Amino acid sequence: MKLATTYKEILQISLPLIVASFGHSLIGATDTFFLGRSGNTGYLAAIGLVAPLYFVITMVSLALARGGQIMIARRMGEGRFSSIGPIAQNMLYFELLFATFCFFVMYYGGEYMLWFLIDSQELLDVSIEYLNYRILGVFFGCAGVTFISLYTGVARTGIIIMTSVVMATVNIFLNYVLIFGYYGFPEMGMGGAGLASAISEFFALLAFVAFAFWDKESEKYHLLKLPKVNFKEIITQVRLSAPLALQNFFGMISWVLLFGFIENIGEEEMAISSVMRVVYLFLGAIAWGLGSGTNTIVSKLIGEIRLKEVVPTLFKIAWVSLGLTALFSLPLLLIPELIIGGITDDVAIIEGTVRMMPMLFFILLGVATYAIFYNGIIGTADINFSLVITFIGAVLYIAFAALFINVLHKNLQWAWSVEFIYSGFILICCMYYFFKTKRWFKVQL
Repeated sequence: MKLATTYKEILQISLPLIVASFGHSLIGATDTFFLGRSGNTGYLAAIGLVAPLYFVITMVSLALARGGQIMIARRMGEGRFSSIGPIAQNMLYFELLFATFCFFVMYYGGEYMLWFLIDSQELLDVSIEYLNYRILGVFFGCAGVTFISLYTGVARTGIIIMTSVVMATVNIFLNYVLIFGYYGFPEMGMGGAGLASAISEFFALLAFVAFAFWDKESEKYHLLKLPKVNFKEIITQVRLSAPLALQNFFGMISWVLLFGFIENIGEEEMAISSVMRVVYLFLGAIAWGLGSGTNTIVSKLIGEIRLKEVVPTLFKIAWVSLGLTALFSLPLLLIPELIIGGITDDVAIIEGTVRMMPMLFFILLGVATYAIFYNGIIGTADINFSLVITFIGAVLYIAFAALFINVLHKNLQWAWSVEFIYSGFILICCMYYFFKTKRWFKVQL
């Protein structure tokens, strides 16, 4: 059955992915919320430093699975359903190998990475405490993104909503009892937030596995047949995914470095940025969810040889992304005190963050626009082009952040202004790609 590109179809594919993105963002938001209510400003500042560092792993693992998602969507468009299971199985093998690598690197080397970013010994100590517990969930998280990519690729994303609800519910409860030591649980503070997030990813993976066994479609995809390691399949996925993983790595490392620079301004500015990060990730989930749906839609259109419909469809999705983001971000302009007050009760941090909300509103509009066209390039499987523009964009991002903060000693508004530079550059490159080149007509999988 051919893919429809109406607004209704776009929303049917993308809304579950938006909810899933909200679920993943909710982990960071929940950690920050409960740590912010602990009354310890150091906790709030530290989570803004260590959470982006761990988020590098999350984004790279998602990128490694995204290559499989693109292949699965293409096979769906071609009607080759029995090829989907083997793609997913070999995607899982590679994700677990990546998780093992990340576990040892972060467990034994995470302290040195944080030491490079953090000047304050107090912030360093609590950040290490969080990371040592958080890294325990890396195996469950990496396995989980395999299922996310599978069900996104086949455009059956409703299950992602269920697992996101499971993950968010478990995380909220465990944050509450482990950080503060309620109901007989130990009072673990910063470490409790890390452990709660790790356990919540385990329960999300359990929900995915249970659905795979229950779902009748698994037989059509050959998902539950005796798994075989297919090195040729893995190499194909790595070839497609590695550039995508690198571009996510460049993008996230630039964000980690930005927060490292901001820590040099002061602890209060770092705490303000931690709160902004939560709002950014939560509302940015709209664009990222639609972007993930864009991957599937574009890949299926190309698989159905409907190349002329790609660009008009991208504009449709972009308008949806911009409209939804503006609508849900409007409270940042109307009731910022209420939103920030729900995260922390520190008056100075509330006042400082409220001043940043108009700027954050327009940053989110930029994300809502460029994320769709950028993911459109990824959906064409022209990963090399997207890697080049991401690398250049990350270099510009870091260079201007260092210039504004370390050289010119500008304030927090100038530090966050680098988001506009990055968004503008990526959007211009995307427009050039779709309107001035025809290379995406020729990409084969």
